Amino acid sequence: MKKFTKHTPEQIVARLEQAAKLKAGGKTNGDIARALGVSEATLGQVPCSGVTAFSSRLGF
Repeated sequence: MKKFTKHTPEQIVARLEQAAKLKAGGKTNGDIARALGVSEATLGQVPCSGVTAFSSRLGF
């Protein structure tokens, strides 16, 4: 029985970019978490430079 779905690196980067745009637009962490469909705790695990650091590790 499978509990979790694996997301591709491209999907993760797209979500991080979307979160960065929402944050730049003045949205709160709660609003961003709801828009992405994740918990605030999960959102808190993303480093401040999440998009750049993560995408550079993946070679994007």
